[in-house]
Amino acid sequence: MSNRAIFCCLLTVGAVLLISMILPTRAATQTPGPGEPEPREKASPPVRLLVPAPEDRSQMTAEKLRATARKEGAVPLIVGVKTDVPFVPEGRHAAPQSVQLQRQAINTAQEMLLDSLSSFSTTLNASYKYIPYVALTVDEAGLEALLDSPLVTSVHEDGLDAPLLDSSVPIIGAADVWAAGYDGSGWAVAVLDTGIQWNHEFFGGISSSRVITEACYSMGEDWYNPGTKGSLCAPEPHAADATVPLCWHGASNICSHGTHVAGIAAGSSASATVTYDGVAPGADIIAIQVFSYFEDENDVLSWDSDQLLGLERVYDMSFSYNIAAVNVSLGGADRYTDHCDSDPRKAAIDNLRSVGIATVISSGNDGFTDGVNAPACISSAVAVGGTQDDDALYLWTNSSEMVHLLAPGVGINSSIPDNAYVAYNGTSMSTPHVAGTWALLKQADPTATVDEILAVLQDTGVPVTDARNGNGITKPRIQVDAALPHMTGGFLSGAVKEDAAGYPPIAGAIVRASNPTYTLQTTSDASGAYHMRVPVGTYTVTAVTYGYQPATVTELLVSSDVTTTQDFILIAYTNYYTVSGVISDANTSWPLYASITVDGDPFGPPDDAFWSDPVTGYYTLTLAEGVTYTFDVNAWVAGYARVTRTVGPLTRDTVQDVTLDVDAVACTAPGYTMTVGALLLGEDFETWPLSGWSIVDNAASGCVWCGDDDLEDYSDGNLTAALATSPTPTATTAVCRVWTPS
Repeated sequence: MSNRAIFCCLLTVGAVLLISMILPTRAATQTPGPGEPEPREKASPPVRLLVPAPEDRSQMTAEKLRATARKEGAVPLIVGVKTDVPFVPEGRHAAPQSVQLQRQAINTAQEMLLDSLSSFSTTLNASYKYIPYVALTVDEAGLEALLDSPLVTSVHEDGLDAPLLDSSVPIIGAADVWAAGYDGSGWAVAVLDTGIQWNHEFFGGISSSRVITEACYSMGEDWYNPGTKGSLCAPEPHAADATVPLCWHGASNICSHGTHVAGIAAGSSASATVTYDGVAPGADIIAIQVFSYFEDENDVLSWDSDQLLGLERVYDMSFSYNIAAVNVSLGGADRYTDHCDSDPRKAAIDNLRSVGIATVISSGNDGFTDGVNAPACISSAVAVGGTQDDDALYLWTNSSEMVHLLAPGVGINSSIPDNAYVAYNGTSMSTPHVAGTWALLKQADPTATVDEILAVLQDTGVPVTDARNGNGITKPRIQVDAALPHMTGGFLSGAVKEDAAGYPPIAGAIVRASNPTYTLQTTSDASGAYHMRVPVGTYTVTAVTYGYQPATVTELLVSSDVTTTQDFILIAYTNYYTVSGVISDANTSWPLYASITVDGDPFGPPDDAFWSDPVTGYYTLTLAEGVTYTFDVNAWVAGYARVTRTVGPLTRDTVQDVTLDVDAVACTAPGYTMTVGALLLGEDFETWPLSGWSIVDNAASGCVWCGDDDLEDYSDGNLTAALATSPTPTATTAVCRVWTPS
């Protein structure tokens, strides 16, 4: 080994030691009082990792808009307007007067903004009644005025989105729900899509069509190709008719998507030539066309601003119709790995959710394993991914923790224009399974909120794990027959309080109800109150939280449409004990900086993780008695295997030293090196020739063994691409071992 190589290794090890020496030790903590958890702090990591600064998305968006306006001469926008009262979804207002005040404030703000743009080239594309936005097209100067305006809260490009279905309905258990008397009757599903053949036999035909109302918001103007007209609006009263001339290209209908989606949600075989039904065959359909024809693409796409108008129309109709859900099977191509709640469509979705209407949106078909499309990334929407009939994940579905539910989406037969049927694939087909399910469950319990139905579907669904790329995300595939008993049962309510003066409330306590058929749970709120929907039956109910003794009630009867009240008084544990020890390398006893994550039964302390001292490896925790804990210990540096250990129930202070083994395969832990058999000879090759060795000039440089200085004494090592061969074959077994300088 050359001197330079030795120096580099020493420098690396020295840096690790030096970093440990200069780090502050963990601060001491005061001894807690009886029943009081110990205050804790997390030590800082031994090295601050340099990561790129978060993207300045507002600046990036502005520059993108400027570039578009400069290139195209104009840019279509959705602009947030500043109102003198904060926007609150209308269903959350306590009084009708405050709703009217908010609407007036929105209208005033919109007019003020338009007045301020009177000297610029501006086209008003849409003005919204219930949310503080307008849709405009402006030139470059108008864009700059908007970006600088104090009347504006946000500026978004008016994006374009694309449309994104016999065995699937039995899979989710819908037939059993129909047999129980629930087919969606009395409720409607709104479909924002490419229009619908309103008189299709799957919807009842001309004489009995269940398409009860229609609307069309089809801008029909391609702002990037001026003069192109492609509005798909049909004459009233069937404004969303998907059989208008622009939808037909020969025998092919490019607007078939909406008819297909509506058939999955609410198609019926009663007057049709097929023998299968949609999920809610008794439900009505509200058809809203939000797509436009684009000649250059020879396809249909939807402006975000038209979708906003469609969502507002659904909210407007909620005063006249019982609407269970809105189906939105469309999306853009961008990948969102986190919620996109700055999207203007969120305000409209929030309005709908506040009056009990779910907006159900497809996650997209890009095969993402860590993200979804917009608008499924909006947190208040219900994002839906796709499965196959065997409950494997649909190969191209987008997957993310943001996805709420899964539903079948492969080979789904449904209606298309011209009274025909076809099988399609995609999350567009999964989404109306969920929207139709919403109609079934709203018929079972008309008062159920979006949160309640979503929770029931998540609790009763069949878990499906995404095995692609090993991301391990598990989400529930809807199982409607399992969900129904929760909607037709009763309620369990009460409060969880502490056995102390005044009986203070306990927030965050788990209340779990179980019997041989069901296990359900909820969490108490800040006031200690809890409330959950429970199928009819007799339950054992337990309330439990960290630091308190569990309380249990048996033989608690829950009847249909009745609220059973059960309060719990929890007694705090009086004894807390210290668990301490040293975390170290199992081979060398080097102290290690490591996290200790503590889980218990039912759960551990609220901290995410504790940390050992980075210099000594010492840790100390104070934990409540009476609980069995699981310690998960993981070194901060890479290269060590994590250790899981069971501790407790605690009856005294306990020492728990933990040693971590090096990952001998990766061999990436600091201070370790991978060596190959007898090749670790101590031969530095600083002189040449060596007796018995041969050498090949792989670089064809003409210099078989050369140094890098004029002395040619090889003291700085061989810098050519030479291959030296030992005269005696050596072992080639790789061994991970502590590196020691020779």
